[in-house]
Amino acid sequence: MVSSKILRLSSHILLKDIVTSILDSPELAAKRPICQIASLFELDKPNQKYALPGDDCAAFTHDNGFDLLASEGIQPHFLASDPWLAGWSAVMANISDIAAMGGQPTGIVSTLWHHDSEVAKTICKGIKNACDVFNIWYGGGHLNIAPSNSANLSVAIHGKADKLLSCWHLEPDMSIYALTSLQGHWQSDNLYWNCVSERAREDLRQDWLLPHTVANRELACAAKDISNAGIVGTLIMMAELTTRGLDINLDAIRPPAGVEFTDWLRAFQSYGFVFCCASHQAQKLEAFFESSHLTLQKIGKVRQDKNVNLHWNGDSATIWQFDKESLTGLSKREGGNV
Repeated sequence: MVSSKILRLSSHILLKDIVTSILDSPELAAKRPICQIASLFELDKPNQKYALPGDDCAAFTHDNGFDLLASEGIQPHFLASDPWLAGWSAVMANISDIAAMGGQPTGIVSTLWHHDSEVAKTICKGIKNACDVFNIWYGGGHLNIAPSNSANLSVAIHGKADKLLSCWHLEPDMSIYALTSLQGHWQSDNLYWNCVSERAREDLRQDWLLPHTVANRELACAAKDISNAGIVGTLIMMAELTTRGLDINLDAIRPPAGVEFTDWLRAFQSYGFVFCCASHQAQKLEAFFESSHLTLQKIGKVRQDKNVNLHWNGDSATIWQFDKESLTGLSKREGGNV
């Protein structure tokens, strides 16, 4: 459904405090080191642009569609505190990347280094359970267990798409939508919104196939899954590839009942996507999700300039200027004109 009510749990919060909370967040800071390797990639080759970093997957043309590749690393503290869920979430995050490109997942492989064989087995059980839930193949990978090892996990995924949702497709005046699930709970003391553990397997599979349907029906042009950088951080990364500016209407973002607004802006949502669509697509996208248990909210527009602006409670502020600063360095400005 499209939310028409604005839930203002934190109307006392000033916009400048929201901006500070986002810019000072460790989740956003974790994206900055990407700049150190961004210069390795030539973003000025139009025939290869979908296979280069910037989107949630690398996409390679194949027959009449695309092969999709992505990978996710798990934060060590998460791997240590909840090994089973860390393994499960590594698969889920990869599936979200495939979905954000308009694709369907086919299979995954993992790379796991650990010092404890029982904990390693628990991690692999989480991976296998997620693969069973989403009905994809777990093809093994690399496993190394030795007393001197630190614990590290990464998971890589393959998928296929007929039509792509890509950040390269952003154009001025496109509408921005957020698709989220307000039915869930915080996972322990992390900003991890768990909206999946209570849902049936078939329902989860169908939820993650929705962006694939959006792509094939041409209801949107671009998408990105809401990462641990939160809604605003994800949108900054989405826009950076083309250095398009954004107007983000924070008043239109509705958090779940009882959830602090600033926490929701920074949350890893487990299920969440942002879409950009042209004017002729917007009404169709809204109609597609009208009867869904998920919540679709129109939260902004793509700008002509390079400024990312936030609007909240009658106030406005520029949180990012692409002509002055990079987040990941993966942009046309860094790699040339496309």
